[in-house]
Amino acid sequence: MAIISHQERVDKIISQFWQDGYLTLSRKFGTYLPNPDPIDSFEVDAVGKFKKKVAIGIVVKDEDFQDNRLIEKIKYLTAANSNQPKRSRTLILSVSRERLTDLGILIASLPLENQKQIKIIAQD
Repeated sequence: MAIISHQERVDKIISQFWQDGYLTLSRKFGTYLPNPDPIDSFEVDAVGKFKKKVAIGIVVKDEDFQDNRLIEKIKYLTAANSNQPKRSRTLILSVSRERLTDLGILIASLPLENQKQIKIIAQD
């Protein structure tokens, strides 16, 4: 089974943005779009917008499961934005199929309102 590169996984996130109607504002490995700015201290791979909705795309690597920063990152990025409470935020996570169960367990530990804001893309 071929290993998918980080760039190909970001491309899949962008494809998901387009399927959901989001306009891509910034992305890693983009030719014409700028790299996304970190949100607080957390790196993101793509940012999109549809009306007042914001989508954030993150590639979850195997190394991310080794430390507790992954769950902190997911909690922070799905938390309500106090500056703009009416703006909805969706977090799109790209993960390998082997780690899909591990990510599901992490997400199950989050509050229900945070879980509803997460969409997972499993890739080979």
